[in-house]
Amino acid sequence: MIFDPSLVNANPQKNHNKKEATMEKKYSKDLRKVIQIDENQLRDHLGELVRGSVEETLNKLLDAER
Repeated sequence: MIFDPSLVNANPQKNHNKKEATMEKKYSKDLRKVIQIDENQLRDHLGELVRGSVEETLNKLLDAER
């Protein structure tokens, strides 16, 4: 049997990192299908929060003037 040094992995960490990166890419691709954000619903909700906060602040300012 002849020893072939090219078959020896000189840097096992490098291959591990490649595998890890490939797995991360695969899983993040899968997660994009799981997590979805309805932008219109988010915009409406934020609008209601801001409107409520502004209304509350204005009412407090009016009450303070009386």
